[in-house]
Amino acid sequence: MADTILSSDPGNSNPDPNNTPNRSKLEPGDVIGGCRLVEELGAGGYGVTWKAVISSAGVEQTVVCKLLKENLRNDTNATEEVRRVFELTQRLNHTYICPIKAIDEDPVHGIFLVMAYAGGETLRKWFSRQPGYENGLSMDMVKPILEKIADALDTIHRNEVLHRDVKPENIIFSDSGKNAVPWLIDFGIAAKIHTEESNMTTGRSRANSGTAPYMAPEQHLSRQQDARTDQYALAVMAYEFLTGQVPFPGNRDEALALKMLALPEHDRLSARMYAVLSKALNREMDQRFVTCTEFVNALSAASELAPAAERLAHARLRKEQNGGRPPLFNRRNFLLGGLGATAAALGVWRMTQDTEEPLPAPESPLPAPEEPLPAPESPLNNYSPAPLDPSENGILGTFPFGTAAGERKVWQVDGIYYAFRWCPPGTFLMGSPEDEPGRFDGETQHSVTLTRGFWMLETEVTEEMWHHVMSARVATQAAKEIGPVAAPSWKKGPDHPKVEVHWMECDEFCRKLSSQLGQTVSLPTEAQWEYACRAGTTGAYAGDLDEMGWYWDNSGDEIHPVGQKKPNAWGLYDMHGNVWEWCQDWYDRDYDTESPTSDPTGPNSGSYRVTRGGSWDFDARGCRSAYRGWDTPDDRGNILGFRPVLASPVPEE
Repeated sequence: MADTILSSDPGNSNPDPNNTPNRSKLEPGDVIGGCRLVEELGAGGYGVTWKAVISSAGVEQTVVCKLLKENLRNDTNATEEVRRVFELTQRLNHTYICPIKAIDEDPVHGIFLVMAYAGGETLRKWFSRQPGYENGLSMDMVKPILEKIADALDTIHRNEVLHRDVKPENIIFSDSGKNAVPWLIDFGIAAKIHTEESNMTTGRSRANSGTAPYMAPEQHLSRQQDARTDQYALAVMAYEFLTGQVPFPGNRDEALALKMLALPEHDRLSARMYAVLSKALNREMDQRFVTCTEFVNALSAASELAPAAERLAHARLRKEQNGGRPPLFNRRNFLLGGLGATAAALGVWRMTQDTEEPLPAPESPLPAPEEPLPAPESPLNNYSPAPLDPSENGILGTFPFGTAAGERKVWQVDGIYYAFRWCPPGTFLMGSPEDEPGRFDGETQHSVTLTRGFWMLETEVTEEMWHHVMSARVATQAAKEIGPVAAPSWKKGPDHPKVEVHWMECDEFCRKLSSQLGQTVSLPTEAQWEYACRAGTTGAYAGDLDEMGWYWDNSGDEIHPVGQKKPNAWGLYDMHGNVWEWCQDWYDRDYDTESPTSDPTGPNSGSYRVTRGGSWDFDARGCRSAYRGWDTPDDRGNILGFRPVLASPVPEE
């Protein structure tokens, strides 16, 4: 427990009471309260900071004294704020919060705080010492610090204290040794008192406080603030340390104007890291993460794919060195979770390469099925399906329950073909072995049994399928619940994967298709997806990746029509690459260690939905059969698509 008044402690001795100054300007050697001043450390925020020494029972202890500025010493609101924060923070005993030891008052210099002395450097100085800091640091270097500060912030928030001025200058290491820990300092004080000073000259609201680049929009606008205001500042720090620059520089007015726009893109941020940071830096408070720790955990998980961004930078360099033009990046219309309609559109990874020659066409068409059906085997750019009686909607080819893996069932509705492949019941090893190249955490290998087979769409849902299903006048409860869904889009050809759809829209598509087919259609569970992707294989991929999927090395920086690469052993196309595919399950990084061994369906709730398969703009590791992606359910982008499954019929006895 902290002392309330230093001078009331009988153990405190004043080395020379005559040194107590009655002048306004302090000098080394002066004594205020029980503190002998040693060195002025700095001024700013709300006053002056001094390194000092207190003596107790013959033992000297180095401390820090924080005094109010002269023009605030007699301000009742300012002094009461210092007392209030001291009372609140007395009960905080946290490893990453600089302890406030006492509060004291000097007849000339007024009220002041006595804090533990941190012998280390500020986080700003630490950052500037790191090699290459101008271009940003790795997540491995930044993560431990972010985790600790997030923990400290969440602790003060639980105790109803806001910091309001989180920045690298207000984080200092406890000492200069190897075991030094970062301390959060000045919480709830500097910003508040700084505002009191501003009120004297500008009449600004008490809520308008902080340091411009790190201030949340609600601080600029003098609106109500809560814990997510500090989260915003923490996210600015994260962006700065990862990229080497703050996202919204300038003075208060300039920074506020920028904060109304999209988060600046940066090559060092993968699309998923960008999405997480955009959520934490949302201009609307209620669209951010609930806690600072939740934000840091999400950023950490997203950083697993950061090497894709690094690879992108290297690829650009190689192309420039070879005389070619690098791919151009444009993040537009990336509707991230919770961004208000008034915010400027955030971009998506839309990579386009300026080339003089078109990409070569596939060397040979896809192989024809052994027993041709009236529908096309795969929806290529210029396929022309066999004509059918327009009134004949339904199954063109049927197979008995328990048919061979990969057998094909084709549905035709209003001239649109939906071809499904049979995935029989079975047991497989889900996850990856520890020695698999490119393996990530959360892929613990474990045996899973699927007791019922299912039919999976042999391609990702195409623009044509989406247009057909979502244009139909089929009203469902889900449509009323989620509001308008994405309008049919023909940005690419009808045989391209439907992208820029969030999870709820995909679920609505499945409901509408169920009505049209008279069958139960849904997104696959994560276990169903990996089982179908592997198709009996146990390696990192279901075959040769270059032959089976579009990914960073071969996509030419663009999305491709479905069905152009080789299918897996069960006739499923593009399970590796092209676009990520939404799954039914909520995402839990550790779910694989506790999930049921039979027919797992994922956690009961969560913040993210599982995505699988990788995409055209990710590296090979993200395309592995075992890789577990995730996105917030309302994320959209031209890397996100889906393919549904049909539930198998119950066999007759």
